[in-house]
Amino acid sequence: MSQNLWERSLILLVTIGITLVLLPKSTHQPVIKETVSKIPIDLNPGPNQLLRFDSALMGSPLRLMVEGESENIQNSFSDLMILLHKLEATISSWRQNSDTDQLNRNAGLNRPITIQPSTYQLLESGKYWHQKTEGAFDITVGPLLSVYRQNRDANINNFSAIEILLPLIDASRIELTPPHFAYLPRKGMKVDLGGIGKGYAADFSFEYLKKQGYTNIVTDFGHTYRIELDSEISLAITHPIHTDQKIHEFDLRQGSVSTSSNRVKNHIIHPKTGLPVHDVIGVTVITREATAADVLSTAFMVMGLKKSLELLRSLPGVHALFVLKNDEIYKTQGFPQKTEKTVPIIPASVPYESISTQALPGNVTLDPYEISNREYIEFLLEPDHVKKAYYPAHTPENKNLAPRYYHEFRPALFLKTEAATLAPFDENTFRKPDHPVVGVDYFDAYAFCRYKNKRLPSLQEFQYFASDNQTRTWPWGNRFEYKKVNSGGEKWGEKDGHIYTAPIDSFHEGQSRLNHYHLTGNVMEWTEDGFLFGGGFRSNPTEVSSLAYKSRPVYFRAMDVGFRCASEQERQ
Repeated sequence: MSQNLWERSLILLVTIGITLVLLPKSTHQPVIKETVSKIPIDLNPGPNQLLRFDSALMGSPLRLMVEGESENIQNSFSDLMILLHKLEATISSWRQNSDTDQLNRNAGLNRPITIQPSTYQLLESGKYWHQKTEGAFDITVGPLLSVYRQNRDANINNFSAIEILLPLIDASRIELTPPHFAYLPRKGMKVDLGGIGKGYAADFSFEYLKKQGYTNIVTDFGHTYRIELDSEISLAITHPIHTDQKIHEFDLRQGSVSTSSNRVKNHIIHPKTGLPVHDVIGVTVITREATAADVLSTAFMVMGLKKSLELLRSLPGVHALFVLKNDEIYKTQGFPQKTEKTVPIIPASVPYESISTQALPGNVTLDPYEISNREYIEFLLEPDHVKKAYYPAHTPENKNLAPRYYHEFRPALFLKTEAATLAPFDENTFRKPDHPVVGVDYFDAYAFCRYKNKRLPSLQEFQYFASDNQTRTWPWGNRFEYKKVNSGGEKWGEKDGHIYTAPIDSFHEGQSRLNHYHLTGNVMEWTEDGFLFGGGFRSNPTEVSSLAYKSRPVYFRAMDVGFRCASEQERQ
C-alpha cells in the first residue's frame, strides 16, 4: 500500500446536507471516478485507484469509496448494489410484500410470519436498543409517523389520534422466535426501520467490501458513515439549522459517525408522548459500528442531554456532541477534536417561505415589553463570574459584558470635532431607566433571559404574536399609521417626539391584540434563532411590518437593537 496515497485531507460535513470532498496534497494522486446512479466506467485502469460511486437507496443518497485494483472494484460495486436493493426490498415499510409490510399487515392476528435473517437481526437489535434507551428508541413508532406524514402542515398537538395510538408504541412487545419467525401482538402496530436501517446498510456494505479484500473504505448511507482508513481524515459538523456554519471539527481514522437533527419538521417523534422533540436540535454520535451510531443519534434527540449523558456512562467507546435549542453545544469527554477551537455560531438568513407561522409550538408567553435599562442594571451589577455562567458556551473570550452605550463608544478623535457637539446625544441618551436597553448583542440578550429563567423568543413566535397568526400586516392592523409605532426617526413628519428610543410602555395604540408593546418599531429585537425582528426607531413602514426581520452577526450591537424574553407557560 502506498503511504502517499492517503496523504491528503478528506472533509465530511456531518449534517442533513452532507458533502464529501477530497483535497489531494501530494503529487501521487489517485484516480477519482464520480457518477450518479450507475456504475463508474474506468477508461484508464491502473493499480491503487480510489474509486467513488454515488447512487440513491432507501430514500437517501448513497456513497461508497474504496481503494483497490480497478478492474475488480466495478464488479464488486455491481454485486453489492444487487445485494443492497434486495435488502431494501426486504426491510422497507414502503415496499409492498416486504418483511415489514407483511409484519404490519398481520399485526394482531397471532400468526408469526417467516422473515429474512437481515430483518430478524434488525428487529432483534431494535428490541435491544429499546430496552437500553428505556424506550427512547422504538422501531414500532410507525403509527405515529403515519399520522404526521398525513398532516405535515397541521398543528399536530390538536390531534386526539396521538393519545389513541400511544399504546401501540412498544418495541418490547415484538415477538421473535429463532431462527426466522416474528409477529406483532396488537392490531394496528407498525414497525418502521428508518431509524436503524441506514446504519445497518452502511455496516453491511463495509463488511462486504472488507471481505472482498479492499482497504481504505468509506460507506455513507443518508449521511451515516462507516470509515476505515490508513490515515486520519478531518470531519466538520455543521449547525443543524444554519447548515452553512461549522460548529466543530475533529479527526477520525476508524469508526462510524451519524447525525440526527430536527431541521425537517416533525422528523423525530418522542415515542412516549407522540410529539416532536424540540429541546435538542442536533446530535452527532461516534461509535465503532454505524448501526449503533444511527440508533443513538436518534435516541439522544429524544432522551435529552441529561438522560443521554447518563446512558453514555454505560457505553464505552461512544462519544456524542449535542446542540440544544438555545445553541449551547455539549461534547462528551473524549469526543475527538482538532487543535482549533469550536467555531462560534453565526446564524444565517433563510428564505421567509421556509418559516411557518401557522402553528405556534407549546404554550409560549411573550413579555409585554422590551427589557428596560432598569431591569438590565440588576443583571449588570452581578459579579462577572455570575453573569458569565448564563452566557452561551461559544461566547467570545474577554467579551465586554456591558451594553455598548453604557460607556463612551465614540472615537476620541471624533469627540474633538464639531460634529460631536452638533449630534443630539449625551451619555444618558440610551440609559434612561424606562427605555429599552440597547447596544446588546445576541450573547447579552441570551444570558439575561437565562438569568430570569426565561429564553429569547424564536422568530416564528415573534411573527405569530405580531401578525396575530398572519392576519395583521402590523401588530395593530392592516393599515399603517405613524402615530402607532416609533419608526422613521422623525424623518417623515410623524412628530411623535422620539428621535431615538421611546419608553417601553409608550405608543399604546400600537399594541398587538394580546397587548404587547412595540412588537415592531422602537428597537429591533434578538430572536432565539439569531435574527433581529421587527425594525427600530429608524425603520420605514416595511421594516416594521409583522413579518420583517434581518440577519446580523451574533456580535452585532447598535443603538436600535434590544430584546425581550419568552417562557413556556399557560397563556391566559
